Amino acid sequence: MTNFLLIVNTQSGSFDRETLTDVKASLEKTGHTVETAETRSKGDGAKLMAEADPEKTPSVIVAGGGGLVSEVIDVLMNRDDYDKFTFGIVPTGSLNVLALEMGLTEPAAAVAAICSGKVQKITLGQAKTPEGTRLFTVLAGAGSDTWAIKKLRLKLKECTGTWEFVKTFLRVAMIPSIPSVKAEIDGQPFDGDMICACNGKYYGGPFRSAELSDMAEDEFEVVILKKVTIFDLMKHIFSTPMKYLIPEMKGTIVKAKTLNISSAAEDYPLQIDGDVINTLPAEISVFPRRLSLYTRLKIDKK
Repeated sequence: MTNFLLIVNTQSGSFDRETLTDVKASLEKTGHTVETAETRSKGDGAKLMAEADPEKTPSVIVAGGGGLVSEVIDVLMNRDDYDKFTFGIVPTGSLNVLALEMGLTEPAAAVAAICSGKVQKITLGQAKTPEGTRLFTVLAGAGSDTWAIKKLRLKLKECTGTWEFVKTFLRVAMIPSIPSVKAEIDGQPFDGDMICACNGKYYGGPFRSAELSDMAEDEFEVVILKKVTIFDLMKHIFSTPMKYLIPEMKGTIVKAKTLNISSAAEDYPLQIDGDVINTLPAEISVFPRRLSLYTRLKIDKK
């Protein structure tokens, strides 16, 4: 039997009280105890995680989108007793890149993974910027996508589906003179319209931004896109099945443990796990601690 702290985002656009009831009942049915804590505004999840007691609730489950997941993980992994907690996800938000990476796209599958008790340890990344340091699970990057979101005053997490993201990206093409972004990797300079440090394979929903990235490894698959045209994007979108993004866009791929991303433009936005936060320059590196995560997928390599 395990004692769970279930942190729930009640303000999520897809929040459903019935789903929450089913999740809690499923966990309790297998003999676990569940303490539910609801969030109502940004920062509530961080506060709840900071106050969590591993002796009382050694398992922390987040029911929400990527924003809440990122918020809770950031606090959890910076605690001295981080290794006394096991983390779980029940995807109920509009965009949850870590849940997608783990194959946990439905609440029922996520609950089944948690009840199975299978735990894997995954690598995390950290991004140091002028505003501070933030952890990320799947991806950190900057480019025409993040710049457009800033220009359009949108948040990526509000693009609730593939077509919303596509429409946003198409509007990017209408913005003239989008500043380029640069990266330095092992002393070698790179530049392009988009540069992403991928810890996982997915970006913005079903789009695959990386091919060989593995969350068990302690390095990123860095993707550099020189120029993304409307033709390239539409060709990619209408492929069946949807193809791996980078070959279609003629991207460059480099493996790295650390990199620095910058731009000549001021206040260039940085994207972390689907949220546009902080600004360049950013030093991206592998976080030295690993997150213990309930999952139905095999992540660790022997």
